[in-house]
Amino acid sequence: MEILRIKINITSTSEVTGDMTVKMVGFNGICDGEYFCGRVTDGGIDTQKLDCNGNGTLSARYMLEGTDCENRQCHIFVENNAVIQNGIIGRTTPEIITDSSALNRLLQKKIYGTLDSNEEGLWVSIFTED
Repeated sequence: MEILRIKINITSTSEVTGDMTVKMVGFNGICDGEYFCGRVTDGGIDTQKLDCNGNGTLSARYMLEGTDCENRQCHIFVENNAVIQNGIIGRTTPEIITDSSALNRLLQKKIYGTLDSNEEGLWVSIFTED
């Protein structure tokens, strides 16, 4: 079951290359779904560390603020981590902390995430396993 679907807007990038390439990507975004509507607050950052073969890690940290499925104001912290193999990102492993009791109930199951890029942009989706 999809809990969050977030449209990501990249706002900045910086990179250093040595033995590995490290990219830091700043972003904000919006989320409009059945369980939460709101925005990514300023300061979202995705750090990617890659070797010359495109293998490495991704770690994104950001905050959302908005309204939960019970129409209550709330905040969500997301730390989303993934392994990158040959430049491909599989499922992500998100950790979520929220002050919404409604969302906390939904997140009691095991969760996972995906990253999708299409003509509309970059999307982060977070699901619970049924």
